[in-house]
Amino acid sequence: MSQYSVIVFQSLKTTSNIGYRTIVCGNLLGGATFASQFDQNTFDPLTYSLEINGSTAAGNTININSGSVALGPYPLNRFVLKTNTNNQYTIDNQIGFTLNQGNQGATVQMDPTLPSRCADIISSITYLSTSLSQLSPNNNVTIPSTQLGLLYFNVNNVDLNGIAVFNVSASSVFNNNNVQSMALISQNSNLQLVVINVYGASVSWSGGNLVGDWFGSATTGQSHTIWNFYQATTLTFGSSMRGAVLAPYATLTVTSNITGAVAVNALATTSAVLSPLIVFPNCTSAPIQTTTS
Repeated sequence: MSQYSVIVFQSLKTTSNIGYRTIVCGNLLGGATFASQFDQNTFDPLTYSLEINGSTAAGNTININSGSVALGPYPLNRFVLKTNTNNQYTIDNQIGFTLNQGNQGATVQMDPTLPSRCADIISSITYLSTSLSQLSPNNNVTIPSTQLGLLYFNVNNVDLNGIAVFNVSASSVFNNNNVQSMALISQNSNLQLVVINVYGASVSWSGGNLVGDWFGSATTGQSHTIWNFYQATTLTFGSSMRGAVLAPYATLTVTSNITGAVAVNALATTSAVLSPLIVFPNCTSAPIQTTTS
C-alpha cells in the first residue's frame, strides 16, 4: 500500500481517476485514467502503472497517463497495437487503451509472473489486516451518543514504534447518525501511524466529514492512517474518506473521493482515488504501549 493507490483481489469497476499504480488481480471493468498523478517527465515509461491479471470488459477507453500495462498470461493474444499508432492498444478485443508515454517506450505486455505476484499480494494484505486487528488498543474515542456532534480520536499513547491503535465498531462510528464529523487530536509527539480497527460486517457511511489538521493533511495524517475494516464484507462510502482503506474481504462502493491507498476484495467507484500512499514506520520492536503527557 506504499506502492499502489489501488489493490483489488477480484473486480475493479471505475469511471474516474486513480492517482498512482494499480494492480487488479481479477477483472477490470469500465474506463478511467490511471497513474494520473505521476510526472511524465520523471516517471519511467517501462514501469507498470496498471497490472491486470484477469480479463477486461467493454467500456470507455482507458488512459494510462504514465507507465506501461502488464497483463496476465491467459488468454493468449490478448492485446493488439492499433495500426499507425505507437500508443493505442485493443485488449481482449473489446476495450481500448491509450498509453500517453507511448512515444517514450511505454507498452502493453504479458507478464507470466503476475498470477504468482497477485497470490503473494493477496496473502500479504490479508495477513496485514489480521495482524493489525490483533493489536491492543492504546487510545480512546469520544463518540456523540445522544445528540449531533463531533467524534474525536484522542491520541495520547503510542507504542515503541510510534503506533496509536483504536478499536471501534462500525455501528458506533460510521453507522451512527449522531456523528456529524470526525477529528483526530494528537497529544503525542512520537506519533508515526494511526491504526483504526473497525469491527462489523457492514459499513454504510453517507454523512459527516473527516476534519482537522490530521485528516486534512496529506503529508501527515492521510499518509499515516490506516482504516482496517478487518471483518467487513460490504462497505459503502458516500462521504470522502481520508487515509488508507484496508478491507481484504469487502466489496467497497464509493461515490466520493478517497485520498489514500485502497486494498479491498472488490471496488466499484465513480470517484477518484488520489494521493497520498501510506507511509509505514520503521518497526524495530514488538508493540509496547507507552504514554506521554
